[in-house]
Amino acid sequence: MHKILQNSGWLLIDKLARLFLGLFTMAMIARYIGPEEFGIWNYSIALTAIIGGIAVLGLDKIVVKEIVSAPERRDEIISTALFMRMVAGILSCAICIGITWFSRKSNPLYVWCTSITALNILLQSFDVFDYYYQAYNQVQRVIIPKVTVFVLFCLIKIVCVRMNCSFLVILWVSLAELVVTYVLISAYYIWHEGIASLFKV
Repeated sequence: MHKILQNSGWLLIDKLARLFLGLFTMAMIARYIGPEEFGIWNYSIALTAIIGGIAVLGLDKIVVKEIVSAPERRDEIISTALFMRMVAGILSCAICIGITWFSRKSNPLYVWCTSITALNILLQSFDVFDYYYQAYNQVQRVIIPKVTVFVLFCLIKIVCVRMNCSFLVILWVSLAELVVTYVLISAYYIWHEGIASLFKV
């Protein structure tokens, strides 16, 4: 019960940080870039969220359940889930870019924005490590780096706005946030479990 309450507390911290600081940062960016570019960004976010939802493959609940049921097979479960999500992520990225190319190619900013945002789907394949720590009630091992990087990059985005950086720079910063987040989480997992554990498909 103590671990469950502790995990719930960490998850709440993550949600609150994203709600308040994330809302403030997004509002500042929206006001800075204007309605047209913000609308293009929202189009990209909505499209990748819809297509990216397919890339999850329903593995979030299945992986946790399988690890709890068969802990001796955890490396095989994690590596298989990672492989499946990466393949689905690549296909989803291609679909998002293809849809935008054929429907919005008259405006290159749509294509650029969707191409950069769609990479988030591929990076989110590494959420499988999150499932691993959920199964063992140790979500703080992913929440701490996620919240830390989120807060840091919110500050960086605010600096970008104050420095009058272009919309594409802000997009790349948003992508860099996920890259740094998942590099830290992956490095932590590999440090403790070994890189060989990722190849037991």
